[in-house]
Amino acid sequence: MSIKTSLNKAQEKASAYKKSIIKNPKKRWTIVIGFIVVVLLILAYANMSLFVAAIVNGKPITRLQLAQELEKQGGKQVLDSIITQKLIDQEAKKNNIVVSQEDVDNQLSAIETQLKAQGTDLDTALAMQGQTRNDLTESLKMKITIEKILGDKINVTDAEIQTYFDQNKDSFPANSKLEDVKNQIIDALTQSKLSTEYQNWLQNIKDNSKIDYLLKF
Repeated sequence: MSIKTSLNKAQEKASAYKKSIIKNPKKRWTIVIGFIVVVLLILAYANMSLFVAAIVNGKPITRLQLAQELEKQGGKQVLDSIITQKLIDQEAKKNNIVVSQEDVDNQLSAIETQLKAQGTDLDTALAMQGQTRNDLTESLKMKITIEKILGDKINVTDAEIQTYFDQNKDSFPANSKLEDVKNQIIDALTQSKLSTEYQNWLQNIKDNSKIDYLLKF
């Protein structure tokens, strides 16, 4: 049998098969469904990591299993952290407090300046702590928000500055005068007072908020 004859017969069979599909809706739907199944299998394989975290000797560890284990290990702390963030955001909105990009950039610049003076850079310092610039940015936004909410309640007196200087002279460069380190002392005392005020403020906010824990750890 010639090649031409074989090709003609193949074409005839293909044509007859197409006609049978057109005439038989069941066959048509079988092919469509089969095609969809193949596509879904390909997509599932390509995106396996969306459902499976690892495979050990052919046995899968699902992402659900991983999530459940992570919840057991630190779920309560993470949930409490998210709740705290929500409470702070709500209080900021209530008090019309907005943190601008300029606010964040100013603090980032100050941090980078301090790190350069210590002989390192921001990216290196963040990498050592397992953090990214985005992590730091989010932390700074919360810090600035708290400072704006509680800033008016913080007051550092001259007497406190003098006492701090007298008690911590050894921590300053030799022969430092109070005027030389006054701003540094004010920052330290402000942050200390802010931390105490924040803990009291946050506890008061929680006591007066309705928080329903639907997930038990």
